[in-house]
Amino acid sequence: MQNCSQIRGHEEGLLRIQLDLDKAGKEQLDHLEGITGLKRHTDFFNAAITLFEWAVQQRRAGRIIASLDESSMNCKELQMPALEHAARCAKDLPIASYAGAS
Repeated sequence: MQNCSQIRGHEEGLLRIQLDLDKAGKEQLDHLEGITGLKRHTDFFNAAITLFEWAVQQRRAGRIIASLDESSMNCKELQMPALEHAARCAKDLPIASYAGAS
């Protein structure tokens, strides 16, 4: 794995990520940024990575990620292949923390 300072064209400690989104992907990104009040793509990405890291930590701890409808007490479990992989590998890899997660 490369250190960020070894990647050409990047300041030490920074990583530039470029995404290619089709029209629908851009519209989805713009919509989510709009309804969440996020003004920059960087803010959106940081929020997304913080949420994803939390979900990974929860699955690695053996917990289920779910949404609860408080009025009906119905629960819907979130299942993502990446989260299930993290849960299976929990005993093999240490948990690292992103500075934005809590």
